[in-house]
Amino acid sequence: LGAVKVPGVAPLTEQRVLFFGAGQANLGCAALLCAAMEQAGLTPEQARQRVWLLDSKGLLLTSRSDLGADKKLQARDPASLPGGVPATGDLLAAVKAVQPTTLIGAASRGGAFNQAVVKALTQATQSQGWERPVVFALSNPTSQAECTYEQAYGWTDGKVVFASGTRFPDLQVSDTIVRAPSQANNCYVFSGIGLGVVASGASTITPSMMLAAAQAVADAVPEEDIRVRESVLPPLNQLGEVTVKVATAVAQAAAVDMVASPTSALAAACMPAWSAVGQARENVATGGARLEACIRGLLFDPSQL
Repeated sequence: LGAVKVPGVAPLTEQRVLFFGAGQANLGCAALLCAAMEQAGLTPEQARQRVWLLDSKGLLLTSRSDLGADKKLQARDPASLPGGVPATGDLLAAVKAVQPTTLIGAASRGGAFNQAVVKALTQATQSQGWERPVVFALSNPTSQAECTYEQAYGWTDGKVVFASGTRFPDLQVSDTIVRAPSQANNCYVFSGIGLGVVASGASTITPSMMLAAAQAVADAVPEEDIRVRESVLPPLNQLGEVTVKVATAVAQAAAVDMVASPTSALAAACMPAWSAVGQARENVATGGARLEACIRGLLFDPSQL
C-alpha cells in the first residue's frame, strides 16, 4: 500500500502481485491484499485474478490436486494466467506466466530473486505501461533474503521500488541522491493493533482491522520520504506516532465491524468516540480525531514520573 504511492508504480487496482512462498504469512497477506483491491473498487473475482502465489511445487492453481484447505482458498484458475500455464514450477516460469508488477518473497530462499527473475519482472511491469516494478524481499536473516537492494536496483536500472525483511544499507546512486530501502518489520503494526484492541475492547480481530492497520502505516509515510528517498514505510524514529495512527484506525474498524465493547476501564474511556463512529453518528474524520485524542491519553508518558 505504501509502494503504490511512489510515482511510476502501478496503482493498486492495476497491480498484479506474485507471492513467492505460500506459507501462512503469504496466504494471509494475499487475502488482505485482495480485500484492499476490493476496497479500491475491484470485484472479488477481479482482485483474485491479480494476486497469485507460488509454493515449492508451482503456482497455486485450481487444477492441482495436492493443495490443502488453506491453499485451496488462494488457488486460481489456470485459464486466467496472462502468460499461459508454465511448463515448470520454478520462479522464473511463474513470473513469465503471471506477468506481475510486484514480487513478494517470504520463502527463506536466499538469492531466489536472481537477475533473470528481476529482469523478467521489470519487463512484465513495463509491458503493461508502468515504469517501476516493486520487489519486497521479506525473508530474514540477511543470508535468506531473496535479493539485496543493490542487486535489485542494478538489475532494474534503478527503477525498482524495494523493501526487505532485513535492513540493507542506503545506496548512494549519485553525488546528490541517496536511496533508502525500507525495512518491512511487524513493529509498525504490533503495538498499534494491541493498543487499538485495548481502546475499543474488541472481542476479536477482524480482517478489516488488519487492513486498517496496514493502510494507516502506508498513510504515515511522509510525502518527502516518498518523493526524495522512495521509502514505502515510515521512518522508525516516528514509530510512536505511527502506533497512535494505527491504534486509531484499528479501533475505528472494530467499531464499524461491531466487535467493540466497553469491557474494560480503558475501552470505556474511549467508548464515546468509537461508538459514535460505529453508529454513524459522526463521520470517520470527526470521530477519528476524538478517538485519536482519547488513545493518546492512554499512552504512558515517562516524563510524568
